[in-house]
Amino acid sequence: MFPPTVADMGQGVYNLNAQSNAFGSRSELRAKLERKAQEVCKGKGFEEVNQVNGTKYDTIFNSGIFVPVSTKSSSLIIRCKD
Repeated sequence: MFPPTVADMGQGVYNLNAQSNAFGSRSELRAKLERKAQEVCKGKGFEEVNQVNGTKYDTIFNSGIFVPVSTKSSSLIIRCKD
C-alpha cells in the first residue's frame, strides 16, 4: 500500500486518497484513511462528507509479455471538527 495523500480543500475540509495493489483489502484502505484523518484533524475528530471506492484494471508490458494488473483506491472527504 502507498501512503495516503491529502489535499486541503479549505475551511477545514480535506480530500484523502489511498491506493494499494490487488492484494490490499478495502477494510485496510479505510483504516489507513481514518488514521490519516485523525492525524490531519489533530485528534479533534472529523465528519465524513463523502467516500468513493474503485478498482482499476489495466495491462502492463513487462519482460516481453502483457500482464493484467489491478489497483484499488479509496477517497475520503472529511471536515475536521472544531
